[in-house]
Amino acid sequence: MFKLGKYEFKSRLILGTGKFSDTATMIEAIKASGTGLVTVALRRFNREKPFDDLCAPLAKLKGVTLMPNTSGAMNAKEAVRAAQLGRELSGSPFVKVEIHPNPHHLMPDAIETYLAAKELAADGFIVLPYIPADPVLAKKLEDAGCAAVMPLGAAI
Repeated sequence: MFKLGKYEFKSRLILGTGKFSDTATMIEAIKASGTGLVTVALRRFNREKPFDDLCAPLAKLKGVTLMPNTSGAMNAKEAVRAAQLGRELSGSPFVKVEIHPNPHHLMPDAIETYLAAKELAADGFIVLPYIPADPVLAKKLEDAGCAAVMPLGAAI
């Protein structure tokens, strides 16, 4: 059993929705994986472009909780706003905080991530920040109320 906040999952696997060739393949992979927690970029919630909207097909999956992520945010303020929108759209208290100030790589900004995570945890989110492999930062994020950390390079 995997516990995050008051939620329990049968699997410790957290699956992302990127890199699939199409939505049908993604849905089948999620079903086959047995995961109960799926992270999805906020930009993939698109009611105006149903062919690119992942929210609707994901919401139909029984036993799967969505975890919107803040991918694309360049600072804490943008990440907090994205998380709030993600919670409104998905109804999920989970958020994967991702802050990448340089769009040419996926190196997380430790300081902005800490600031956003602290604010979001205080606002009732179950926060899983994407961080550089830094045990001091991980401990500070735990103390700020984060449920877990997702270190750079870790498989999800």
